[in-house]
Amino acid sequence: CSLDVFLRGCPVHVILDPAGRLALSTHLWSEHRPPKATGGREGFMMRLEAARWEGLCAAAAAEVELAGWRSAEIQFDENEKEAPDKARGQCFTCCLDDRPLRLQFLLSDCEVSDLGLVAEGGSRIAVPGLDGFSFVSGGSRGGAFEMLRDGLRQRLDAARKLVESAKLGSEVLLSLQRHATAALGASAMSVVMKESGIESRLSWQVKDLDAQATPFEPPLTLQVKEGLSCWSLQGKLRRAVALIPAPQGGQRKSQPDNFVETLPSGGRLRVTKVCSGGKAAGPWLAEEVMLEYDAAARGESWRRWPQDIASLALLADCALQAKQLLDAGPERGVDLPGIELHISRPGCLRWRLPTAVGDEVFELVPAPAKEPEPNAETDKACAELPCVFRWLEPSPLFLLGRQLSRRLCRTRRLKETLCTLAVAVELVRAVQALVPRPRAAGSTAFRADCEELEANNWLCRGVGTRTLQVECGGMLRVEISALDSSSLRCRDLPISRRQKPDLPAAQRTGVVANLEPFLQQLAGSAGAGDTEKGRLHFEPGSLSTRLSPLWDYLKAYRVILEIYLQKSSQSGAGKISEDW
Repeated sequence: CSLDVFLRGCPVHVILDPAGRLALSTHLWSEHRPPKATGGREGFMMRLEAARWEGLCAAAAAEVELAGWRSAEIQFDENEKEAPDKARGQCFTCCLDDRPLRLQFLLSDCEVSDLGLVAEGGSRIAVPGLDGFSFVSGGSRGGAFEMLRDGLRQRLDAARKLVESAKLGSEVLLSLQRHATAALGASAMSVVMKESGIESRLSWQVKDLDAQATPFEPPLTLQVKEGLSCWSLQGKLRRAVALIPAPQGGQRKSQPDNFVETLPSGGRLRVTKVCSGGKAAGPWLAEEVMLEYDAAARGESWRRWPQDIASLALLADCALQAKQLLDAGPERGVDLPGIELHISRPGCLRWRLPTAVGDEVFELVPAPAKEPEPNAETDKACAELPCVFRWLEPSPLFLLGRQLSRRLCRTRRLKETLCTLAVAVELVRAVQALVPRPRAAGSTAFRADCEELEANNWLCRGVGTRTLQVECGGMLRVEISALDSSSLRCRDLPISRRQKPDLPAAQRTGVVANLEPFLQQLAGSAGAGDTEKGRLHFEPGSLSTRLSPLWDYLKAYRVILEIYLQKSSQSGAGKISEDW
């Protein structure tokens, strides 16, 4: 004996088994027998409701599985047992293969609502046309179950097409979410997905946010074009950047045309909005910029966009400081006489610094993208720098360039870094000029961003923003530090085998004997007052001449030391003491 009951459009079968007990079932959707409820009419209605709800949940889960999705993190209402009269609701989260976008919807007694896509970070994606629906119907066979099944099938198919076509958009959205969580803290993201791509707006609180976290003011606009495999970020700069183009034909351009620069990641930095600086003769200011990336042409290099954001933040900060230095001038105590800011753009700052040994032309640019070598601490440290100094004149090689870049990225103080550069520039140029150039091609590698210069048994490296170490033949080493623009300090620095474990056992190292008396004699030749320990004074522009005797002394002493060690080894006179 059986009875079919339609409860709000859902057929529930009431079966009387041979034992005389009632069994409630939603045939084809759920064969699970619900637990017994209280007796009487109230208990019977509660059992009908429970059977109907289990049938709805089973129907939704079956349709999700048939459509090729898999359920994940199905959330139940924990208060249902305590409040059975409360409106039921179950949230389904469905995954498609291993794609980062998920489909989420809320199943209730009469409708499917809150239908939309969700990224892995939890951001809700609004999809036009992907809306909820009601499935309550009359007493036709199948009733609400069939309506629920048909409605879910249509929306699951539409969601599948969007998720499969949004491969680039989902990856970019996930990357943006991770960046927002790590750098911006509390943030809100609104996302709209269309067939052409994704549009998103990211907002955050600026009050307690450090300026180096982001160069933008909220909101930040993201746009992904799936058909072209490209995407862009656009926003207003927190600190407007003065636009000073390079002189052309002896005249500075009065208005900016179109500032577009290529980033190390392969993207493009484009100025989209400019405004006047407020003065008739003042520079124009870049207010809004756009970062553009072409995934089809550049492959996976677009994933480096967070480094581009960090570079842009540092450059915008330094551009403001550079403008303040120009406005201050030498008469206001700035210890950089004659420095000129030739180029100021969101992606590049270029200066010309007159010195006693010639003009130095250098620029601050985003750090180049490169793969760090295995077990190379230097390359790892270099890869973490958002910006680096790059020299253009008189030579692209500047041994202290990387050290100065690290200091600027750490302190974000442009004036102090430029003052240190002005003090050390003559020392660097003198040491690089005194190192003999290799006779044979390929015997050394001169890289513009290297920290070492090795040629003809000489090795020079930067160990500080004002300090260079000079090794001669792997046996002798001295350290030279620039104290100011007219003095330096030189000291002997013995080489230990702990510092060079790969040094051949037969090769001995030693100290530079009588270095201090030699420096005192060298200092005395320039007049009184140059007899301080290890300190050497010089006239600006003459350092290369003053250091030339020191180079000759190191070469001669190395030859003498090699002859002594060779004779000592042949005669078996004994071991050389460590102090030697």
